[in-house]
Amino acid sequence: MENNKGLTFKTIEQMEACTTDEHVCAYCEENEKFYTFHEGKWIIIEENMEELMPSPMQLYELNKQFVSQLPPLTEQDLKDRKEMVDNWVDESIDFYLLYGREISYFTLFQRCKDEAITESISDILFECLDGIGTVVSMDVLTELDEPTIEIWVKIAVEDQEEDFVTVLYLFDYTKGVEKFRG
Repeated sequence: MENNKGLTFKTIEQMEACTTDEHVCAYCEENEKFYTFHEGKWIIIEENMEELMPSPMQLYELNKQFVSQLPPLTEQDLKDRKEMVDNWVDESIDFYLLYGREISYFTLFQRCKDEAITESISDILFECLDGIGTVVSMDVLTELDEPTIEIWVKIAVEDQEEDFVTVLYLFDYTKGVEKFRG
C-alpha cells in the first residue's frame, strides 16, 4: 500500500512479495520496523546502518520519508506527550526555545512566577504546535549533551496532495538569553 513517499505493509510476507525501485522505504506493521529496498531485497534499516550510512542530509530526508508515513498522534498519545513535556522540564531552567530551522520558526518560552499565568509549558507548546501542523512524533532525545525534545509535524499545503513534513526542537535556551541595562 502506497503512503506518501513510502510503502506500508501489513506482513513481512506481503512486503517480500513486492519489488520496487532502489532505496524506496517501507514500514512493516507486523514487526513495526522500517525497511529499504537495497540491492534487490528488503533490508531492515536499523540493523544495516553501516552498509547504508547516509550523509546527515540524506539521513534527515530519510527520516522525513519515514515520518511522512506515520499517522497523527491519538488523543491519548497527545495527553501522554503533554505529561512527558511537563515531567521533562527542569524547574531550574527559565528559558526554552521551540526551533524549526526548515520553516524558520522560533518561539521563546519563559518561566514566570506570576500566579495570574495558569498555563503550563506543555499547554502553550501544544497551542503553538496546533498552529503549525499535525504532530506525528514527539520524543526526548537522550543521546544529546543538552536535554532536547524532537517534534515531527505534518503541515498541510494548499493545492498539494502531500503534507510538508518537518522537525522542531524544544530545548534549554538559557545560554541564548542575554540581559542588558535599559
